[in-house]
Amino acid sequence: MLEQIAELRAVLRKATAQLDALEAEANRQRTELSKLRLQCASRKPRPAAGDLELLGLGAAATQAELREAYTALARQHHPDAGGDREDYEALVTAYQRLKAALPE
Repeated sequence: MLEQIAELRAVLRKATAQLDALEAEANRQRTELSKLRLQCASRKPRPAAGDLELLGLGAAATQAELREAYTALARQHHPDAGGDREDYEALVTAYQRLKAALPE
């Protein structure tokens, strides 16, 4: 009986050591994931290739030009004004990407 208790204690110590190692690895991975999330959050989204073209803008467009082009096209393509919903959604998506990517 004492031998069985000693064996169980040894198994328990081994399992505890393995659990501690797994917890340490999980903490390391959580830390790495947090760092990667911060890096991703700090990056500005890149506009898709056709975003500037969709809004009729050149590569050196400013925020003001973007806003002006978007406003005109949004009025024209809004579904309430008879425009196509998919075209309007593509316009909004392009505007959002460009707004985040273009300098102020």
